[in-house]
Amino acid sequence: MKMWIAPGWGNSNAVAWLRRLPEIAAASDPSQDLYRGRNRLLRIDGPWPQLGPVVIKAFRIPRGIQARGYSLRRSKALRSLINGLLLQHCALPTPQPLACVEERESGILRRSWYVSAAFATQQTIREDLGGRLNVASAQRLRSTAQLAAALHQHGMLHRDFSPGNVLFNADDQLTLVDINRMDLGPLRQRRAVWSLCRMYARGEQRRLLCSAYAQACSLDVAAVERRVWHADRALRLLRAFKRNLRSWRR
Repeated sequence: MKMWIAPGWGNSNAVAWLRRLPEIAAASDPSQDLYRGRNRLLRIDGPWPQLGPVVIKAFRIPRGIQARGYSLRRSKALRSLINGLLLQHCALPTPQPLACVEERESGILRRSWYVSAAFATQQTIREDLGGRLNVASAQRLRSTAQLAAALHQHGMLHRDFSPGNVLFNADDQLTLVDINRMDLGPLRQRRAVWSLCRMYARGEQRRLLCSAYAQACSLDVAAVERRVWHADRALRLLRAFKRNLRSWRR
């Protein structure tokens, strides 16, 4: 087992708790799950009393070629911790990164977990993109576009910048989650703008997102809208093709 603890959060209680993390996660009550699918998210009490509950993300066990690939690169859990610390360093919102744990056999990754502070709510901006705009939802979408612009200006590209990965609290403060898939480094403007298409926004919501993003990046609004429209169309065609491919395989 290997563990990494974020600076300032390491102590003997934390180390002991992290060593028992596989057993703690396995024995946890399913009612504590925030999500259970390909990966698992659960909210439990951690060893940091000043924080209250923590969220553990248990990643799916990689298999075959994918498992061997992780012997040569960082696990999703470790990437989440590193990306979380980078976001925090740039004053970009994400739940406080705390630690990650890996289990390997003969260098091959088996299981991994990422631990962060719990955010006040699991409410996402998904509903803001699906219904009619009001003052609050419009402001959250503007803030989302400004968050995307800030990420790109810091050389960070969230590869799944989608409605389910942008949370907000009672004060409409946003935070970014699912941060293991991020590209770091100089970004071409076209690629940065295209990343907005994963919001699957349409109509006035898309216009609002594009306008706020263009304003934050000093870009032409019409050019941003065209690029997002083309990217959105390409992404929808790709998803339809994958659905058809799965049905053919059956």
